[in-house]
Amino acid sequence: MSININGNEYLYWKDAVKYLGIEETQFQNLSKEGKEIQWLKIKNKWHISKENLDNWAKSYEYRSIFMIKDEYLKCLIFAIQSYYEGAQAKSDFLSGEKREIGKFAHDIIMGKLAELAMAKFLYKYFNIKVQIEFSLINDPRIAFSEDIVKIESKYAIRNPRINIEIKSSNKTSVHLLIPKSSFEDMDRKCDVFVFIRMHLYMNHLIRFFRDYFSEELKDIIYQFEPIRAEIVGFAWRKDIIEKGDIITELNGNRLRSGENYHLISGQLRSSEDDWAELAKAL
Repeated sequence: MSININGNEYLYWKDAVKYLGIEETQFQNLSKEGKEIQWLKIKNKWHISKENLDNWAKSYEYRSIFMIKDEYLKCLIFAIQSYYEGAQAKSDFLSGEKREIGKFAHDIIMGKLAELAMAKFLYKYFNIKVQIEFSLINDPRIAFSEDIVKIESKYAIRNPRINIEIKSSNKTSVHLLIPKSSFEDMDRKCDVFVFIRMHLYMNHLIRFFRDYFSEELKDIIYQFEPIRAEIVGFAWRKDIIEKGDIITELNGNRLRSGENYHLISGQLRSSEDDWAELAKAL
């Protein structure tokens, strides 16, 4: 159902969900909570202009990078090595509870896929080739600092001119969280924070190993498909200071890392011009 106001077509929010072809929970989070899409109340019902929906859909496709099975394997291997040999924290970021290997692997795979997705994004649109850190480091202060470690050019390999930290989350998340302690640690100072939503399916590990199962199991397990990485947006350090609020809990969960700087996805820079500015700064 749509309403025409001053020549602009507005869709009822449930029709907007169908129009975009995304899940209802995802839509409600990114619009109501993340404020990526603006709503308008008409006759006590929430509507969204078709123009806003089209603009978001165009941006969504621009910002989407698809990760393939070989890239997933690289991240899986890194996750297993990290669990047994690396310095990555074994406890959950939100709850502080120790993660079993399945949860640990999921979190590491999601994070490393996001980093690789950012590398593919920079190369696709700006012809910038970057190196992502995949070596095991036994110092957690180093392991969690710079995500892009080198810039490759035709003539040389150099250090990036700015430090980028890539934050990953699930496909419905709209919250960029940065622990206050690490943000203010000058030894780990980052200039820009990139937020990426990974559309990992819940059974990604099982799908990856599907070919090793019996034919009976194969019949009930979906094949591995490319995984969407949504490069949501980024914030310069000054954006965090000027726009961010400081929180100690999220959705009723106390944050293990204590005070966190917090921005919602709608506050992030995400236009093509914004990304061009970031690429130039690298």
